[in-house]
Amino acid sequence: MGLSAARKKIIENELRDFRLGGAELPDDKKARYLEIQERLAELSSRFSDNLLDATNDYTLVIENRAELSGLPEDVLQAAQEAAQAVNKTGWLFTLKAPSYGPVMQYADNRDLREQMYRASGTRASEFGKPEWDNTALMDEIVQLRGEEARLLGFANFGELSLATKMANSPQQVVEFMRELAKRARPFAEKDMSELRAFAKAELGIADMQSWDVGYASEKLREQRYAFSEQEVKQYFPETAVLPGMFKLVETLYGLRIRDAVVPLWHLDVRFFDIRDAQGQLVGQFYLDMYARNSKRGGPGWTT
Repeated sequence: MGLSAARKKIIENELRDFRLGGAELPDDKKARYLEIQERLAELSSRFSDNLLDATNDYTLVIENRAELSGLPEDVLQAAQEAAQAVNKTGWLFTLKAPSYGPVMQYADNRDLREQMYRASGTRASEFGKPEWDNTALMDEIVQLRGEEARLLGFANFGELSLATKMANSPQQVVEFMRELAKRARPFAEKDMSELRAFAKAELGIADMQSWDVGYASEKLREQRYAFSEQEVKQYFPETAVLPGMFKLVETLYGLRIRDAVVPLWHLDVRFFDIRDAQGQLVGQFYLDMYARNSKRGGPGWTT
């Protein structure tokens, strides 16, 4: 019996993935391919670890409340509690999103915004501790990806990456991005021009820099639309948003999402079962919503 187009495509994709995994390589090249994969995994892990260590290492304690004007009260409370947790007096800020983001968006203190911005932008680089510098790792990753691509018969890693994607060639991607930039640039320049003019006229910032963009954008939004993310946030607490999200999924797909009991790696983590209308288990996931020192990134879902 002939296969449907969908089934044929599934088989073609599976065979393609085997080839991209080095299945058709001769033994000597297959051994080198495996070495490259192991080294890339090691380098990627070290890259992430360095970034996490550099992020966790940075703290800034402000002792003068006047330097924190503009910051919302909940942000100040969290910063104060963070300082107390390490026996410091004042308000402690970090480069983690819940601390860094509000500073860049709300802090009237331009020097504070610049200090935090530069600290964030130079994490795990040559400007920090040598043991966390990712420069050499990136160079080696690029070199190994090129070698991997050539082993599999591609001219470069761009071609290898696109083997599983819709674009036909790296050149097609570049042309698309250039066309997109050409069309979007006039609108972006207009928005930036308006923001610069607003920052100069209303905020006294004559030479708007990168660390001013989020702050000026928030002020412009408040003036133009009488809208502030901080004001809206109070209407979307976790206790309302999470059940609402689950209810939407349950209504759309006829599923049921319920808490389940399993071993967890942190008290903040939760685990859920997903069951169909007949009560059959169809999926499970962990929900880890809060930033902390041992965790990469911010909130996350793990299926």
